Amino acid sequence: MSKADSARDKEIWTSEGPVAIIAWAKPGQLRSLKMDAGLGFFWHHHPERQHRALVEIAAAPQGRVVAVVANSEIIVGFLTFHAPS
Repeated sequence: MSKADSARDKEIWTSEGPVAIIAWAKPGQLRSLKMDAGLGFFWHHHPERQHRALVEIAAAPQGRVVAVVANSEIIVGFLTFHAPS
């Protein structure tokens, strides 16, 4: 099953296979996904901390997360919008 379910979401094909781009991912959607270990680079190899931060941003009133998901379960890229802390 594809994670690209809303009208804004897209599924695209890459050389590694299809990925879903989830626009304005909800906290529950993000909780059900796993982080690609390669994304841990930005959090000094702690993808679980990064995953928690994405869920928190998505839950914030002005927070937005766009997630790129492979194999219907692994976040391989993301973009966040949130108020400065």
